[in-house]
Amino acid sequence: GDARMAIIGATAFFYAAGYRWVVFTGVTRLRNAFVRLGMSPQQLIEADQRRLPPGDAEQWGSYYDGDPVVCFGSIQDGHDNLQELWAALRDTWAAGEIAGEKMSRIRKYT
Repeated sequence: GDARMAIIGATAFFYAAGYRWVVFTGVTRLRNAFVRLGMSPQQLIEADQRRLPPGDAEQWGSYYDGDPVVCFGSIQDGHDNLQELWAALRDTWAAGEIAGEKMSRIRKYT
């Protein structure tokens, strides 16, 4: 959940700031968070622990066990996708409130 909230906030920020592209290195869990939001970042290359300077690998702990991959994506596409998701959530929320209010009125008379 936290990763998705960070992705939503970052997308809004980068879009409003006028950025067009994002590049990031993400482990499987982070990449899956994008997918759960309906986004599809493009994968460039796997991050390779062997490319680290000698002696630095141990400082990264188990990070490389998470299968990190360098990815990129269009900020505009992400923004548009999240706008559609937000509209669907708003509609679902409103329908739930309306149904709840109706149930509340019915319960008063039963």
